[in-house]
Amino acid sequence: MQAIVDERRRGPFASFADLESRVHVKNPEKLLVGRIEQELSGVEDKYRLFVAP
Repeated sequence: MQAIVDERRRGPFASFADLESRVHVKNPEKLLVGRIEQELSGVEDKYRLFVAP
């Protein structure tokens, strides 16, 4: 996730294909959905990227 945040600072992603090529992650949709589900389930993380506490 940190690689995505760091790469986002360089500029917004145009698509999931752009995200995949810049961060070198396979299936970024699944990664993001998993992170959002984790934040919604109430697991305490130091940083919440998608869901407000």
